[in-house]
Amino acid sequence: MHQAATLPSFGDVLNIVSQLPLQDKAALMEFLQQTVPLSRHSEIRKLNIYDLKGVGKEIWKGTDAQDYVNQERDSWGKS
Repeated sequence: MHQAATLPSFGDVLNIVSQLPLQDKAALMEFLQQTVPLSRHSEIRKLNIYDLKGVGKEIWKGTDAQDYVNQERDSWGKS
């Protein structure tokens, strides 16, 4: 029996796109502008904030949350 492929989530796609070089991002934008109808009559899925779960997590890899908070608090009031 044939099983349908699972598509990546919106958040997964955003994570991938964020890692693309600027030239590839520009090409993707141009492609989307040409292929995605943006009229009032087109059906566009409402975005769900939960689709963004995990986006940017690579930025925090190896960072201890409490150490980060402590460093931020230590910087307050210092000019």
